[in-house]
Amino acid sequence: MKELREEFHRPLGRLTMAFSSLENSVAWLVAEMLGADSDVRSILESQISFAKQLSILDGLYRLRVTDDELLKVWDQLVARLNKSEEMRNTMVRSTWGIWWEDSDAISISRQKNSIKRKKGLRTTKEKADPGEIDRVAESIEETNEDLIQLLIDTSRAGCITTFDHIFIKQSSQSLNPTPPAA
Repeated sequence: MKELREEFHRPLGRLTMAFSSLENSVAWLVAEMLGADSDVRSILESQISFAKQLSILDGLYRLRVTDDELLKVWDQLVARLNKSEEMRNTMVRSTWGIWWEDSDAISISRQKNSIKRKKGLRTTKEKADPGEIDRVAESIEETNEDLIQLLIDTSRAGCITTFDHIFIKQSSQSLNPTPPAA
């Protein structure tokens, strides 16, 4: 059973870290667009939910960007950001346990309880797949990279000036500060 549990530890850790990085990026971008410092960003990140931070970022982006093509890409990205939060919540806010068949522990299961008005309590229980958790984590990582890249592109298009010197994507796992081009 220990090996079975450990098979899920790494992908769940990756998913948690990927979403944490995405949350940090959104908070950082809100603070940058507001001209706030890192202390203000830390306050925003610790006190405002991801969904509310994303709404603020969306409003600020739409306030500053009028280019229809950039807004189209932004709309697609916002949908992915919302989906990232939904997927993270589904995975992280589930109850994890052993899936038993005929007295044998054969897999890990994920159970998610939810309640909706007019529908009542709904319980979903399914066998979990560490590969699926990894795919969710990878999707969140890619969304984070695409968020940073879109803001670089938006800056280069002259729609915002805050991000023209901040980041250049260097790998699927890291974004590093870079000085402005001469």
